[in-house]
Amino acid sequence: GGATALSTAAFGPADLVGRRADAIIALTVTVIVGAAVWLYFWLGASRQPRELEAPSGPRRFYLIGMSVVMGLTSAGALIAALVIVFQRLLETGAGESVVIPVSLFIFAGLATWHLLRINAEDRDLIGSEETITPFSVTIVCSHPGMVSARFPDVAKVRVLYRADDTGMIDDDMADEIVAAVAHRSSYVWVDSDGFRVAAAR
Repeated sequence: GGATALSTAAFGPADLVGRRADAIIALTVTVIVGAAVWLYFWLGASRQPRELEAPSGPRRFYLIGMSVVMGLTSAGALIAALVIVFQRLLETGAGESVVIPVSLFIFAGLATWHLLRINAEDRDLIGSEETITPFSVTIVCSHPGMVSARFPDVAKVRVLYRADDTGMIDDDMADEIVAAVAHRSSYVWVDSDGFRVAAAR
């Protein structure tokens, strides 16, 4: 909106009332308010790893919803610009300026493209996670720690407890076990020498 108002003030009809005021308002909205609000929330969303932020419900709702809104705005502005062009060709109408609809079409179109591109990149990340097929892991140890939480939701983790204290799993070992299993059905044996992984039949 600010960019459209700025374009109108710069390239609109010479007799545009309040031209300087429109330019000042547009700059204020675009630079101070718009950029500050957008940067605040976008930087906040970027603090988390992209693959964790991509499935977020509010993020997906925003990207899809605003893509629809901006796309419809751009399409409506294009139609309005074409109507004015045809009115001029047919020498009908009041000779309205095409600056507003054309600039709105351009800026709303760019916003739509940006939102759709981000949404497509997010979908690729989500899709790569959803391709993991279900698998099962049986772990034999004396204490599993937080190893179960390290596996994806599609994994079925079963723990068989041993009656000793030589097979305890700490956080570092849990990460190593998950990496060694690599989303395959496996048996994991943990003892004082570390752990061993065997493929499950």
